[in-house]
Amino acid sequence: MDAAVDHARMNANTPPGPDAPAVIVIEGVWTVLDGNTIHRGIDLRIRRGEVLALIGESGSGKTTLLREMLGLGIPSRGSIRVFDTALQGSSQEEIKRTRRRWGVLFQEGALFSALSVYDNVALPLRELRALPEDVVRELVMMKLALVEIDAASATKLPAQLSGGMVKRVALARALALDPELLFLDEPTAGLDPERSAGFVQLVQRLRQELHLTVVMVTHDVDTLIALADRVAVLADHSIVAVGPLWDVVRVPHAFISSFFLGHVSRCKQSSVDDYRRALAPGLIRTEPMPVATTGTVTAANANREM
Repeated sequence: MDAAVDHARMNANTPPGPDAPAVIVIEGVWTVLDGNTIHRGIDLRIRRGEVLALIGESGSGKTTLLREMLGLGIPSRGSIRVFDTALQGSSQEEIKRTRRRWGVLFQEGALFSALSVYDNVALPLRELRALPEDVVRELVMMKLALVEIDAASATKLPAQLSGGMVKRVALARALALDPELLFLDEPTAGLDPERSAGFVQLVQRLRQELHLTVVMVTHDVDTLIALADRVAVLADHSIVAVGPLWDVVRVPHAFISSFFLGHVSRCKQSSVDDYRRALAPGLIRTEPMPVATTGTVTAANANREM
């Protein structure tokens, strides 16, 4: 076996250890909405470089917790820190700088229907007001190439795209500012099995190449097996289990038993490793990553300078 391919496969299956620094720290979070308790004393640390998947039954508060991690919702009690910045109590400027360090892929893509593919991806770059248009163009085309969208599709409107292409364009937009942290809300929802598998391969490759930390809400077992370093289970208003997939499936809880019914053998560590090794050939690039060549200005540099 080629040494480079073997090395890449090993890296794909090596999650960060428990001593890795935390990108997100959730401590003692309670959420009460309209008198209903959604979360009760949630504690969770998300490590730099890992893929943390959040699962739970409908109404368990997964989306609410994700919104709180994004600063779009405020917990009733407790704290959430992202990149060591408190999302409650910090200045608006601090929060603005922190938000530029993450990207978000919403469940339906959330592309602007009146904007072309190009303009959807360009939007966060233009909002910086620090990049000349020729650099914006180069960065947009680079991000589209990164998610395997051809240049001819840049002028299309979202309505002209397949579901899989919408996800990829939305991912390109989420990566526009070179984030360190990526939030994925049901990334494979609505995709057929072939497009879902292709999108999972894409996310895994980008995670490796861009050294991303990923927080993912999903209900899809195949996506968990392919991507998740750890799984956090939200049930009974709290995190009832967190750990590698093969450990979580053994936790005696009604929701866990129901969620993984018929999949327990697939979630054994040896089976997960085999599944990911089978994906690995599609994760190895034979050509170099696209890079910006116009001057020295990049989205990441502009972010740091602002």
